[in-house]
Amino acid sequence: MSTTPDTTLELKVAVLRASLGPALQLARAMALPVQDLLDVVELEYFRAMRGDGLSLRALAPRFGRSLRTLATLSRRAQRQDGAIARGSFALETMRLVLLALSRRGPRSASAIARSVRGRSAEEIDRALEALSALGLVERDGERFAARAAHFQRIDARPAHRVESLRHFLAPIGDVILRRFLRDERGGEAFARVLTFRASPEALTALREKHYAALRDDVVAIDASAAEDAGVASIAWCSVSEERTARAQVRTQ
Repeated sequence: MSTTPDTTLELKVAVLRASLGPALQLARAMALPVQDLLDVVELEYFRAMRGDGLSLRALAPRFGRSLRTLATLSRRAQRQDGAIARGSFALETMRLVLLALSRRGPRSASAIARSVRGRSAEEIDRALEALSALGLVERDGERFAARAAHFQRIDARPAHRVESLRHFLAPIGDVILRRFLRDERGGEAFARVLTFRASPEALTALREKHYAALRDDVVAIDASAAEDAGVASIAWCSVSEERTARAQVRTQ
């Protein structure tokens, strides 16, 4: 019997462990008990699998649980989908509606509902009403048109901040999948981290200068893209730490 390790499986596990880094960093900062952390992972994994359309019966082997236990897990997920989750869902619906209008031009509410999957006609109507109130969409008869080139998603409310976090992390997950776990040809999956010394003022100036240029280029590229062009995402972030504060955390 061969004792050669399954390097493919080892790579997948190693990539998963590395990807958990940010979540574990937050769990440590919150002093979250390990059982609570496991409960969060189980519930979110369940939500993700259900979001892929898998039935409870199909999920049972993956979770090693009975159908009765999974039904209980499903009820837990529904109870926790409170105001923050609903607000997050609503904000994502607004983004999808604005994206459909930006890419396909003025359309009726029913046509938008057909092009935005997983949303009911009522949810589309609420998104259009909210976007109109924000001045991002205008109505001409039965058709709606986008007035904004991009959806600025900065908001202090928890629901909006959580949805912005999900939106930011999604392309990072896609890059990891493309670079490590999927053998796909073509396309783009670029990731780099630049670590350097900078004063707060210099870092702020750098971020404002290059983000403004990037945003303008993205808006121009999106406006000139063909209708069948693929959707691209860029996750942009910058962070600085005060060295003495970091040293204090490390010695605790």
